[in-house]
Amino acid sequence: MYDIQGELDGRLIVVRCAGFWDDAELAAYCSALLRSGRAAGGAFDMLIDMRNFPAQKAAGGPEIETMVGHLVRMGMRHVAILAPSAVQRMQVNRITAGNHVFFEEEAEARAWLRRMRIVNRA
Repeated sequence: MYDIQGELDGRLIVVRCAGFWDDAELAAYCSALLRSGRAAGGAFDMLIDMRNFPAQKAAGGPEIETMVGHLVRMGMRHVAILAPSAVQRMQVNRITAGNHVFFEEEAEARAWLRRMRIVNRA
């Protein structure tokens, strides 16, 4: 299960993931996230909440890696990830470009994203 919401006029995409995914759900997630990236229409940041999302099977890594590349080209800048598990963090680090920071609390993640938006305006 996943939920994708746009905030700040689409400049922040908030993603909440839960449960174990099969290949069909992974494909649907990648398509939905790419639609959200296109809808942002330029630079955007992401907040990904993985607190209810256990480590997944490694087979989905290539699809995620490809999707992240597309999102970067669409304008994805900063990614704050709520991932309490060391295994989750290792999976994310293995398949992404490294433009993310891990957080324990959502308020802390949102504060960091706000600071990054201010820095990028300067």
